[in-house]
Amino acid sequence: MSLGKLLIVDDDKDLVNVLADRFRSQGYAVATGYDGDEALSLFKRERPDILLLDIRMPRLDGVAVLRSIRKVDPKVGIVIMSGDADSGQARMIIEDGACDFVVKPFDPEFLDLAVASHLLVRRGPHDDKSPLDSRAISRAAGRPGFGSPHA
Repeated sequence: MSLGKLLIVDDDKDLVNVLADRFRSQGYAVATGYDGDEALSLFKRERPDILLLDIRMPRLDGVAVLRSIRKVDPKVGIVIMSGDADSGQARMIIEDGACDFVVKPFDPEFLDLAVASHLLVRRGPHDDKSPLDSRAISRAAGRPGFGSPHA
């Protein structure tokens, strides 16, 4: 049984493959896509617990994908990944319903923590499949570059 189901969508295929391998090795089920249209199609088919979503993609950008998904599923965890550290854009994306905003390049352990913590929120603190533990929190504590636009 997997820790949770992730959908990773970014037009950078190398990044998608690295992240998919990383999360699969941790025990997650992972689906991948490379553009906004594919993100919506895969979301409907896969119904992931968490979506890791790039902002700038061909066909349909991440903000449009976020808004479309929020209309059908207001609870799924959506973590936006962006190469742009614009705090105004990050704030708008959080207001549109993203759980988190992670600036690239990011520390992979921060992304691990984002995924684990949002699964914990989605499932509740007493879920025995939660990947979030004190070691994950300790590893990520105090490191810049992760989290909400207020960090």
